Amino acid sequence: MFGSNFPVEKLWTSYAHLVDVMDQCLRDFPSTVQKAVWHDTAARVYRLG
Repeated sequence: MFGSNFPVEKLWTSYAHLVDVMDQCLRDFPSTVQKAVWHDTAARVYRLG
């Protein structure tokens, strides 16, 4: 599950940049892993949808 220390991090970067870096880190993982990081884990943990 993706998380950050934003808004503290806005002292040195943008939220868009944080998301872009995470996206780059996940690029070589299967789509199921990417979906787990960006959506599925949070949906399960927080009982969304």
